[in-house]
Amino acid sequence: MAKKLLLRISRFVWWGSNQFFQRLYTTFISLLFFLSFSIVNGASISCPGNENIDQLIDQGTALNNNGKSKEALALFQKANDLAKAVGCEKGELNATKNIMLIYSQDYDYKKALEISNRVRELAVSQKDYKTLSILYNKRAILHENLGLYDVSLKEYETALKYAKLIPEINQRYYQTSLVYYNMAPYYQGRSDEKALYSLEKSREEILKVSDKSKDVPLEEKIDMLISVNMNLGIHYRDGRNKGRDVKLSEFYFMEALKQLDIIKGEVNPETKIDLYQALQEFYQMKKDYQKAIEYGENMLALEKSNSMPYNRRVGYMVLAKSYLGLGDSPTSQKYLDLFSKLNDSINSIEKEAVEVPVKKIISETKINGEKKINRIVIISVVILSLITGGMLIYRRRSNKIIHEKYKDLIEKISQEKKKIK
Repeated sequence: MAKKLLLRISRFVWWGSNQFFQRLYTTFISLLFFLSFSIVNGASISCPGNENIDQLIDQGTALNNNGKSKEALALFQKANDLAKAVGCEKGELNATKNIMLIYSQDYDYKKALEISNRVRELAVSQKDYKTLSILYNKRAILHENLGLYDVSLKEYETALKYAKLIPEINQRYYQTSLVYYNMAPYYQGRSDEKALYSLEKSREEILKVSDKSKDVPLEEKIDMLISVNMNLGIHYRDGRNKGRDVKLSEFYFMEALKQLDIIKGEVNPETKIDLYQALQEFYQMKKDYQKAIEYGENMLALEKSNSMPYNRRVGYMVLAKSYLGLGDSPTSQKYLDLFSKLNDSINSIEKEAVEVPVKKIISETKINGEKKINRIVIISVVILSLITGGMLIYRRRSNKIIHEKYKDLIEKISQEKKKIK
């Protein structure tokens, strides 16, 4: 289940029409993705004979999952200190990744990036290319959150470079597919051609993974393939794309459904929810309202036990439109009311989520501004003191010179008077 969680979270479907939703979930999902990576790989990263490090990390992970990030951070730091003390770099790598996670989820992206430098050093020294690929994916998201889009793209490219260095061939194909998949949302709205290229490359790489691979279980390969085909279907369905092609869109959706039938119950339920929602929107667009309703209600039935409010919100709206298209106004109104109530709730949560980093930025700006003003005041006082001191010294010297000149003049006049007498 942990591997499915990692798979699902690291490949969250970002291809909605709501850009704020994309940004918010890019941050949230990427954090969970990194946490899942730590959970999945904790055992293999620890040092033999140092179970205390693992225990501290497991305890910290449990606390963080329960929203106790401060307590979790203390345990991760303790694990990190212990790992350093015994010279366990693998344990330090695991602990440091989790410390980076805490700062990321607290919106301290700069601190997270600073810590990621140590993660990188440790992973490089251990030639852990898989970790490096995942790390650079994470750094790309952090830089994007800071508005550093050019840097973000370079980080994605570095993630791709390390993915291609992974020695296990099937893991190499899988991680390469993953990086291309994550790059596609980056290009969305910037370049339809590059977004499509990234998805096609992702599909090409995941198809190379052997169905009998021990490194990449079949259900993980299929889950990835379903997500790629689904997003290709969404890409060709999107009316904003110049290359919109409804037939190709349906082809890729059908490919995703075929893959879903191969492993049936083994696929991650959240992937299935995303697929059903995408099909719901596709058939509503085609005015095949009956199919849209069928997929929409199936999606809501699955969503009840998985809590995906954004999917539910879209599902309510599309069902409202579909029932209206069939002339069933009362049922349409029911789903419209459900949509409005949920939409208000989500908007309230989003507002709070935005206010946290904004307030942090304002606070940091204010503190930095105050520090800058204080520095200016101190420098000004010092300069003024120097100028004042210089003027006093100059004046004293000037007065002394003048005084001596007057004294000489008086003596000269006195001597001339004596001569006259």
